Amino acid sequence: MRYYILSTLLFLLLYISACTVQQPVLSTLQGNEAPFEIIIEADTSMPFLPPLHSFGFAKHKGRWIMIAGRTSGMHDFDTTNEQYYQDNTMPVENFNDNIFVCTDEGCKKMDISPIPKPYRLMFKSTNPQYFQDGKYFYFNGGYGQDEAIDNQDDTLSRWDTYNTIAKIDLDKLIDAVESGDQQKLVDAMKFGQSPFVESTGGELYKVDDLFYMVGGHIFNGTFQGGSRTFSQRYLNCIYRFKIEETATGLTVMLKDSITDKQPDNLTQFRRRDLPVVSTVAWRNGQLEENLTMYAGVFTSDSNKIEGLRSGSIFTNPIYLYQDGTYKLDTSYEQYYNIYTCAHFVAYDARRQSLHTTLIGGIQDGKLDTMSSYTNNIVTVNHSLRGGKTTQTQQGDIVNTTFLYGTEAHFVPLKGRRVKKMKKNKEIFDISHLSSGEEVKIGLFYGGIVKNKTANTTLSTNKVFSVTLRMK
Repeated sequence: MRYYILSTLLFLLLYISACTVQQPVLSTLQGNEAPFEIIIEADTSMPFLPPLHSFGFAKHKGRWIMIAGRTSGMHDFDTTNEQYYQDNTMPVENFNDNIFVCTDEGCKKMDISPIPKPYRLMFKSTNPQYFQDGKYFYFNGGYGQDEAIDNQDDTLSRWDTYNTIAKIDLDKLIDAVESGDQQKLVDAMKFGQSPFVESTGGELYKVDDLFYMVGGHIFNGTFQGGSRTFSQRYLNCIYRFKIEETATGLTVMLKDSITDKQPDNLTQFRRRDLPVVSTVAWRNGQLEENLTMYAGVFTSDSNKIEGLRSGSIFTNPIYLYQDGTYKLDTSYEQYYNIYTCAHFVAYDARRQSLHTTLIGGIQDGKLDTMSSYTNNIVTVNHSLRGGKTTQTQQGDIVNTTFLYGTEAHFVPLKGRRVKKMKKNKEIFDISHLSSGEEVKIGLFYGGIVKNKTANTTLSTNKVFSVTLRMK
């Protein structure tokens, strides 16, 4: 009997001990501090990837799919005439006109010539919007040139922001590119046109059954002086719509728009080329998926928003809710990583906090008179129970004269310790991770690289891995 009791006690002790080891070790950090550090390392396993920036990206069945974007660096601003613009600022040959399908062994590509006009034009645009919903990839807008227009005086028509959208079956697209079958490529796509998808430099998301066209602008012509060479209009809102597939294509059905209804020089929604991330918020007693807009450019040249400079950046985040309302968060002013860049969001249930990490990109020029490009990594910390939003500096991507992250894409990885939120599959759940634990969560690829010494920019095919080290 004594042996039985001792054996039972020993079993219980070992069981309790085993359970204790499995529990995450908590640090003393609060919800307004980043609970992790970022480790960035070069990944050289896919040296054959194409150098691209401002492109559309999807990942499906172990493949990376890249559409549109540019193969050169950032456009310059020496726009003496349209010919100079075409030859030096936006060279036509540097618009990517191939669809790439890449595995860890190599890439296959197919040119976009089989796609019918006018939809073909957005497939070689820069800064289109896109969203992957399972095996379907939605792709719209972008800015580019229609080289078929021979009239050199018709600048506004030759250089355009597109009002087209495509729904792409990724299974069929992969089969088309890998088999080289051009008809299969066309069969993989459904097309539509609408003023509510006409944008460049915005972001496309889907929350529940509604699509969100978040920000951006409509730019026609070239970046030159004079009313004959360009026209520009910011969306100044977020369009929310449904997409219906019919026998003849896609129909965009507008539900409403989210805006502050202010004029162009007073609105907080005059934003483009900004980080937009999928987040959550406590609404009506439960967590609800929503979106957050960070920073972005540009305020109006006649700006009247108090505290903001004319022709400069926005600084306060905007939270977009499913009921069509929004909140401007004045507790946080953002000057770092204000431009489109690689990013991810992490959720910590223990502290009821969200942590958005922005990797590289462009910062407010007043922070660095030498270069507005940056290798800086910043994590924005947001308590879901209220309080001040804060930021944590996470160091640099690399300590070199080359600056990465602008218009790059973050690619999540799977792993035994990599988990996503049940409420929002776009967000990493780090609630189970222990202090001191390291977990590789993703890669970021492509974008614009700036050589700070030579003051030049190029597109890049470099890949970096992203690892969290819990504090």
